[in-house]
This record gives sequence, structure tokens and C-alpha cells, in this order.
Amino acid sequence: MTALTDQACGVVVSRRVPMVNVEAFETALGELKQIASKQSGQIACDVLRGTMTRGVRDYFIAYRFADEMRMHAWESSPERRTPSSALTL
Repeated sequence: MTALTDQACGVVVSRRVPMVNVEAFETALGELKQIASKQSGQIACDVLRGTMTRGVRDYFIAYRFADEMRMHAWESSPERRTPSSALTL
């Protein structure tokens, strides 16, 4: 996590998803990005998709928020947890 007082901050989340679960993960990820876009102070949500190797695909999801307080509000929000079960595949 990168954070400076009263300045933008971000967090990167990584997930390794078995290929059989990629479609469900992508669907849940799309829902999560849409929900995050409505969160107060959200600046961006970028997804880096790694290459498919040995039956898995790596994902790196970078969230940026206007400040640390808004990022923590997102992390603890019930909206963020809605599609989360599919994101743990």
C-alpha cells in the first residue's frame, strides 16, 4: 500500500485463478469494478492479467483512492464483499 497524508493512495491485490474458474472470476471482477467506481473518492481500478501458465492465470488489481480514509472505507464496505466469494476462486 502507498499512502501519504491527505493525498491519493492505492493498494494492489493479487490472485492466482485456476483456468476452470477464470470466467466466473472475470464476471465477479467486472461487478466489483462497477461497484468500486461508485465509491466516494475512488480514482481508478486497473487490472493486469498475467499469462496463462500451468492451468492458472495471475491477476493484479490496483485500486487508487483520493486519500487513505476513503480507501479504508472501501476495504470495510459491505458493497465490496458482495461479489467477493467468486473472487476467491
